[in-house]
Amino acid sequence: MQAEGPLEMQGIDEDRLNYWPIVTAVACPLALVLAWADLFPGSFLLVPVIFLFWVAMSIRAAFKSATWFQQRAWRRFYSTLSPPVTALAAVLCLGPLWPAGHMAGDYVHLFVLYPRYKAEISELTGDAPRFLIWEWTGSAPCRAGVAYDDSDELEPSMPPKVWGGQYGVSVVGQSRALGHFYFVDICPQSDRR
Repeated sequence: MQAEGPLEMQGIDEDRLNYWPIVTAVACPLALVLAWADLFPGSFLLVPVIFLFWVAMSIRAAFKSATWFQQRAWRRFYSTLSPPVTALAAVLCLGPLWPAGHMAGDYVHLFVLYPRYKAEISELTGDAPRFLIWEWTGSAPCRAGVAYDDSDELEPSMPPKVWGGQYGVSVVGQSRALGHFYFVDICPQSDRR
């Protein structure tokens, strides 16, 4: 007589979905986008930590799914495959996904701070077109950020706009974010005299 496996003793009713792998497969990419949003100092440093956690959980899930496959617990098997499949897809498509994730993080950052930016813009007075920049992230010498430009001179096809401000920087519009807001690269003015 053949010994019964754990699921055969408990019945097929015990073959249920595992939720931790599904949560991991969804939460890790979302956590990466939030880390890319760089909403607090050093949050970008969490990107490798989150990615390594995702890989570790994917390896664990792959071993567990092999067990569920042997026991023919199909619901557990398929639900446990979600982290390795999403992690593998992310690694294989890293080229297009990395900038897409970074852009999603930029939009999260903009939408979180949008009310503050609108309030600062409304405080500007005078007849001249309104122009403000906010630095976000980056390393020397250039930084990334967002700019508001009423005159829309920051279109990517336009030459860099020099902003005297506090630092005297050259601002290059990379893409229109929303309305008159642009994602920009902010670099020190090379020909300052």
